[in-house]
Amino acid sequence: MFVNRIAKDKLQQANCVMIFGVKPLMPQISELVQRECQSGCFLMSYRFRVPLMNEKNATKTTNINSERDDNVQSNKSLLHADLIYDEEEMRIYELNDGCGKK
Repeated sequence: MFVNRIAKDKLQQANCVMIFGVKPLMPQISELVQRECQSGCFLMSYRFRVPLMNEKNATKTTNINSERDDNVQSNKSLLHADLIYDEEEMRIYELNDGCGKK
């Protein structure tokens, strides 16, 4: 996944990031956010779940779109975050101390 220097700088300073991703890219997006965003940043994901390090936070069943991410390959693509909102097709995560820059 290509991220230019300007986008990388913006991610490092972001308080909130919105994702309109597709399921196959969610592990890569999760890895990027994990690496670049600061603890406390809010991550909003429309439609698809972001793979979490603590999967118990991602098990809430809502509707037909509450799929699990079975294709996660490594821990580096798992986000250290808490799922704080999970309704319909919108999910909001808060990155915690185990992730990104401090």
